[in-house]
Amino acid sequence: MAGPHSVWQPVAFRQQTDTGRETGRNDIARKARRLIEYLRAATGSAFERCDVLLQRERIPGPVLSRMVAELHEAEEYDLAVECLLAAVRHNQGQPWMYSVLPLEMKLAGRPREEIERALLSRVDFAAGDTDQVLIAAALLSRMKFWNEALQLCREAVRMDPWQARVWMRAASIADRSGDPEAIVWSRCGILRYVWTDDAAVRHQEAEETLHRTIVAVQESGNTDLAARLREQVLEAKRWDLIVRAEWAGDSDVDLVVTEPGGAVCDHSHQITVNGGILVRTSSSGRRHVEEYRCQMAPPGRFRVRVRLIRGRIVSGRVRLTVERYSGSRFRHREVITVQPGSSDAMIDVDVERGRGRLHRGDQPEAGP
Repeated sequence: MAGPHSVWQPVAFRQQTDTGRETGRNDIARKARRLIEYLRAATGSAFERCDVLLQRERIPGPVLSRMVAELHEAEEYDLAVECLLAAVRHNQGQPWMYSVLPLEMKLAGRPREEIERALLSRVDFAAGDTDQVLIAAALLSRMKFWNEALQLCREAVRMDPWQARVWMRAASIADRSGDPEAIVWSRCGILRYVWTDDAAVRHQEAEETLHRTIVAVQESGNTDLAARLREQVLEAKRWDLIVRAEWAGDSDVDLVVTEPGGAVCDHSHQITVNGGILVRTSSSGRRHVEEYRCQMAPPGRFRVRVRLIRGRIVSGRVRLTVERYSGSRFRHREVITVQPGSSDAMIDVDVERGRGRLHRGDQPEAGP
């Protein structure tokens, strides 16, 4: 069955070609430059010029963000501020504007009271639209407001850490900022929370970047920071429970895990309230692999079921690798062979040293 990648990669994003993206960016840039030229050539104050433009014309969000970015780079901060305020006045406001506006106001030398009002109007991105978070973060990054851009990403993943696109954006911003702590934070997030189809590639890149970053910090003489960053990486690699199912054949097999408290992790509920996640790490030809992972597992008994949906398993056996406390001195690994058939094959796994808090699941108990 399909893995959790469908949660994070809408069809519209997957189908867009590089050529289409490039054409779209060029069109946006041309429109933005045309409107900026109009503003510069028009008469009147910045307020009047922007007010007339936004009253006369509806400007798409991507074009307006490009205008603001180019005005910022040209140090025309007052014009950028008035563009944003006019957009809000004429019902063309978008959430990303409320993060950019206070910073542009500060650069434009606006009174403190105005800046504070803009900050109070700021939309809570983390509870809102991920696309708006990414737009605002990208724009702030382009303006080299690294801390503010990363703060948006932090707020978004604090509310929902399973947003792969936000982690990838955060990694890009952190790299541009050159801040080793931000680089390590973003890559540790990728190791923990990014389980899209290309997770293996993403994780390898994260591992390599983490190694380079910590070596550079160590060689710079900042041994205390290097030690703290190493601890963060070790923590990101700790998993209280990993269950890996492997089988061969032209068959459909489901791995179903019932956590303490009743939460069920399966293909209908791929992420649980306890942070358990079901991923398909491999499915090539007639060989298949699925994994259940829980980084901060609640202490207690986990019931693992292997369910044959249809087809035939070679030799009728599924190999289960159960690893507890991965990345710690208590690591324990065992391999069990089970034979699902007309009924589920089932084993119980006790996780006595789980580090998570128990959250009661609202899903029904799995299967008969």
